[in-house]
Amino acid sequence: MVKSGKKRHVKGFTLIEMVTVIIILGIVAVGATSFMQYSTRMYLDAKERDQLISGARFVLERLKREIRHAAPNSLKLETISGNQCLSFYPIVAVAAYIDIPVEPEAARSSVTIKNFDGYDDRFLDATHAVVYGLNASDYDNDSGKKFRIKQSGGINDLNTSLTIWQLNLETESLGLVQFTADSPTRRMYFINTQTTFCFVGTTLTRNGITLADKLAVNINTSMPTSSVEVIETSLQRNGLVRFMLNFVNEANDEPISITSEIQVPNVP
Repeated sequence: MVKSGKKRHVKGFTLIEMVTVIIILGIVAVGATSFMQYSTRMYLDAKERDQLISGARFVLERLKREIRHAAPNSLKLETISGNQCLSFYPIVAVAAYIDIPVEPEAARSSVTIKNFDGYDDRFLDATHAVVYGLNASDYDNDSGKKFRIKQSGGINDLNTSLTIWQLNLETESLGLVQFTADSPTRRMYFINTQTTFCFVGTTLTRNGITLADKLAVNINTSMPTSSVEVIETSLQRNGLVRFMLNFVNEANDEPISITSEIQVPNVP
């Protein structure tokens, strides 16, 4: 027996439908790729920005720790080899003095200071004593406020068991000492060598040694000299150092500026 039935037709994609699907898939792929690229770019930019800010925080924290221990009014801005620099004398130790030769008293070679806590190896590193430094020039040699500690009868020869110490000082020319003024608080600061921070090219250096090359590599060298400002101590406030560091995100040339104020609590 012969069976009869309808002939079945298998339908497929037409050329137009296939082209349409390909175009739609292409648009979706381009959109997805662009979205991924944009998201990746945002992540990389945010990461780069975070690295710059972290680097700036490191630099500012290092500056803050050292500047807060600067001798009173010893900070000064200067240009060294065409580079912007901030110089100051870090405090090695502080003592209260009992008697020093002050004009018009006769010059002599010794001063009397009180025994104080903190006599350690750091104090042994002190090379000069300063009384009543009111500006950076008072820390120059033979200023009448800064004198050298003698090798003989100096710090190494102090009898730490006594409550009163006799400390021998001298001028740079090995003469007797005579201070130009007394300190209202009778403080004597002991210092050593000067510390200098400089912006050299795209790096920050400390005494000629690179402090941060990779961390500070994007410091904008076009920043004006006013980006570092020293505000000296007055009767109303402590000394201040105001920094404005300008960074550039090399990935997209995005400028980043960070401003910070560092207080110098020490007074003469």
